[in-house]
Amino acid sequence: MAVVILAAGGAAGAATTLVQLRAAPGGRRRASEGRTAAAARRGMEIAAAVALLLWLRALDGLSLITAAFVVATFVVAEVVLSARPHSSR
Repeated sequence: MAVVILAAGGAAGAATTLVQLRAAPGGRRRASEGRTAAAARRGMEIAAAVALLLWLRALDGLSLITAAFVVATFVVAEVVLSARPHSSR
């Protein structure tokens, strides 16, 4: 069961990364290094969130409240990680 959960999370993360890299703005085929890193980070976040939600479902611990907390945690993490620091000048 654990292998299925990890495989589903990994597939969701890989699909997310692929979709973000394919949607290059301006018709460019190559994504920049920073854009690739951001897409990989978001893919790993999606993989972790999907795997966690599936694991909670398998343990019969998934409810609307726990799902909301899991999703909210990953949303806050994405907001914090994608925020650009302000210059001190």
